[in-house]
Amino acid sequence: MAYSAYVRGEGVLAGMALSEALEADPEHVLAQLLSRALDHALPPDTLARLATTVDDGPLCPDEPPAPDEPPSADEPPAPGRPGPRDDDGGDGPRRSRPGGPG
Repeated sequence: MAYSAYVRGEGVLAGMALSEALEADPEHVLAQLLSRALDHALPPDTLARLATTVDDGPLCPDEPPAPDEPPSADEPPAPGRPGPRDDDGGDGPRRSRPGGPG
């Protein structure tokens, strides 16, 4: 609610929502960040642009992907992890399927 109010330019409502959020959970990171942005009068359009900025890179480039998360196609697998699999899930070369090209 705080973010929505903030980007609409409703700073008072955003401040009230952030007060409630931080009272319920003082360690809530997003509420802390939004509260600081509001305290420093970050313009709502700047916050909205930050939220829609696309960065395909990992947040922590030195950390390997989580065990259940496959590595992205443009990064080598972490040591001790298998690389990405072919479409059929096998480790062999790709073969054309019946009725397909090739």
